Amino acid sequence: MWRDCAEKIKHIEERLQYAEDEECDELEYQEEYIGAWGLNVSNFAMALAILINSVGYSRNYISGSRETAFRFMIAVVIFVVCFFYEGLWQMRYVKVIQSSRPEFSNADPSSVKFQEQWMESCDEAEKEMIYHSSYRTYLFLSKVIPILLVAAMLSNLLFDTGMLAIVLLAVLWIMTSMYYTRSCVNMRKKRARG
Repeated sequence: MWRDCAEKIKHIEERLQYAEDEECDELEYQEEYIGAWGLNVSNFAMALAILINSVGYSRNYISGSRETAFRFMIAVVIFVVCFFYEGLWQMRYVKVIQSSRPEFSNADPSSVKFQEQWMESCDEAEKEMIYHSSYRTYLFLSKVIPILLVAAMLSNLLFDTGMLAIVLLAVLWIMTSMYYTRSCVNMRKKRARG
C-alpha cells in the first residue's frame, strides 16, 4: 500500500511543478484524495488492531497459564509492530509531501508539535480549508457522540456491557463542547482587545 501511494504522490508532485492553474487544482485534488485514502486506511488498521487485541483479553487471560500468557504476549508484539508500521507510514507520507514542497520542511512529523508547525507553514487558502474541515468535523462529532452515548447506555441496559463506554463518551462529548466554546471565547477576547 505505501509504495503504491508514494509512487502516485511522487508522480503527481512532479507534474505539479509544471502544471497550469486548472490542471494544478486537479492534481492537488488527486494528491489530497490519495493521501486521505492512505491515512484513513492507516487509522482504520490501527483501530482494528486495538479492537482485535481488546476483544480477546482480560486480567484472567494474562494471569492464566504460561501458554495463554505467551499467546497474549505474541499478540501484543504483533499489535505494537503493526501500530509502529502505521505510524511510520504516516511519517513517510509527510516526508514525500515535504520533499516536493520546501515550505513544509520545518514541520517535523516525529514532533509533538507537528500540527502547529505544519499550520505555520500553510498559506491562507490551505489554512482556510483546514479550518472549514475542522469545523465540519466538530459539527459531525457533536451529532454522532450523543447518538453513540445513547447506544452505549442502551447496550449497558440490555446486555450489561459496563459503564466505561458511557463514561468515556460522556467525557469526550463534554470535552469537545468545552474546548470548542473556550476556543470561540478566546478568539472573541483577542479580537475585542487586540
